[in-house]
Amino acid sequence: MKNIIRQLDKAFDNKIRLGVMSILAVNDRVPFNDLKSTLELTDGNLASHLKILESTDYVRVHKSFSGRKPVTTYEITPWAKKPSSPTSKHWRRLSDCNNFFKSILCNAKLFEQSLKSLTQWKQSIRNPQVPGTTDRSNHR
Repeated sequence: MKNIIRQLDKAFDNKIRLGVMSILAVNDRVPFNDLKSTLELTDGNLASHLKILESTDYVRVHKSFSGRKPVTTYEITPWAKKPSSPTSKHWRRLSDCNNFFKSILCNAKLFEQSLKSLTQWKQSIRNPQVPGTTDRSNHR
């Protein structure tokens, strides 16, 4: 497990950049303001993370105008979309990590349920209830 995490590209070591890549992975082009509102970030915070993703060639920026208003959109680069690219490899590794943690959480829930059942069983052995009687140990 540690090996999978160590092999991740430093561009993906931040949840904001993972969020950006997740959004871009399912959309062709996304405007800056949509990324900003979806991820609930400030302009500067998002811009700094996008610069890192641009510098590592994971995303491409497009600047245009809608009337007189500038519009900046982002997309995943064709290189990053290729199955052999580091991006694809990192997504697969992240998926492996996610599956690993899901199995741990599932096992933890099963363990918690088993422990609760065992505790209830132990209590029933210590304080057996005879049918037709009531427990008056708490009544005076």
